Amino acid sequence: MDTEIVVTGIREIGIERIFGGIVDFASARSVNTVEVMFGWGCNLGPDDLWVRIPVPLVSLTSLVEEKSRLGIFQFGESDLYVSTGQFEFKICHEGDLHFKSEDGRLIVEVANLWKEFGHTVRMAADTGDPRVLRKMARFERWRLRVRVT
Repeated sequence: MDTEIVVTGIREIGIERIFGGIVDFASARSVNTVEVMFGWGCNLGPDDLWVRIPVPLVSLTSLVEEKSRLGIFQFGESDLYVSTGQFEFKICHEGDLHFKSEDGRLIVEVANLWKEFGHTVRMAADTGDPRVLRKMARFERWRLRVRVT
């Protein structure tokens, strides 16, 4: 079962820092290609929404910048998914950043990284057992406060 964590306030973080972090995270796991999907709030026709598009990781930032410049994607106002077989990031139209994975170690790693940057991490509703995340956090010797919403 996938577990999903969320941080809010990404508009203040900025698009460059968000996508730089996603590229760094994927690159550290030897990911060469990601799948990008444009969702809610993107200026595309219905047939072009929620379609997985393979993108070389090195091209991710420039693709997002181009789609932003063309008015297709608006950071913090529309949904954009970046996924691999192991994990998925969602830049949300509500100004949130989501991370989803079946791998508890990746969940804890991302949660701790976000906490290091001063963000409050919460578990998204109905995405796994909060006890698993708490147990992993203790195992990693990090205190992770999780609120189920």
